[in-house]
Amino acid sequence: MKQVGLVLMACLLLIGCQNEHDSFPEEDTVKIMNSGDRENFDRLDRFSQNFKQQEPDHIKVIFYTTEGDPIYQDLEFDGQVIKSVYDSREDQYGSGEVIETICAEFKAVGTGGKPDYKLTGCENKDYETEFIRVQ
Repeated sequence: MKQVGLVLMACLLLIGCQNEHDSFPEEDTVKIMNSGDRENFDRLDRFSQNFKQQEPDHIKVIFYTTEGDPIYQDLEFDGQVIKSVYDSREDQYGSGEVIETICAEFKAVGTGGKPDYKLTGCENKDYETEFIRVQ
């Protein structure tokens, strides 16, 4: 019986140590490297289309700093508004905080094949200027 308890404790410990961002589907994750390289960027374009068509969608954007630290931007659209969660806890030189806000708009800004995307109409107005632009 002690062995079952030890195995259960070990499993709970491993689950508790798992990074919450690791469980997000890879096909719904956009990665933007400090070098400007992008992975799965078309998923961000599809999120923009779904927003325009009022279709619920959920993506995660991971920006990598110069040092290679990830900064997470979780965007969940319910068909009406976007819940945005900005998580810089793994950025060793960042603020190390999680900022949540609700935004009304998701816009492509700029021309050409590589637009910048921006959240606007956010409850936290300071947050609008902090959305990391895609270079």
